[in-house]
Amino acid sequence: MARVVAPIAHDEFEPIRLSEHAATLLGIAAGKAKDLFGALLERAAGNPVVILKKDRPAVVVVAAEHYLTLISDREELLTRKAMEIEAQQGYLSEAETAAFEAETNRLAAL
Repeated sequence: MARVVAPIAHDEFEPIRLSEHAATLLGIAAGKAKDLFGALLERAAGNPVVILKKDRPAVVVVAAEHYLTLISDREELLTRKAMEIEAQQGYLSEAETAAFEAETNRLAAL
C-alpha cells in the first residue's frame, strides 16, 4: 500500500521574493521543512520552495525536471553569448574562451 503524505498546511509557508525581479515563491522554515520533508518534496515537485534558515533564504528546492530545464537554458544562453561575441569580434579571446570553458565545465559537473 502506498504511503500517504499529509499535505503541508498553507499557513506553514510564507511568500518570499529572492529579488525584486523574481516571482514570489513559497518559503518554509528549515525546522518545519525537516519535520515535513515528504510533503515538502511533493510541494516542490509542482513549484519551487524556498527553505529559510534564521529567517533568510538558504536554498531552493526544485523538481529534478525543472532543474534540468534551468541548466539546459543556461547552457543555451552561454552558447548564444559565445556566438554573439564571435560574430562581433570574429573570435573569442583567450580569456573569454577560458571563462566560457570554466562555466561549461561547472555546469556539466552539476
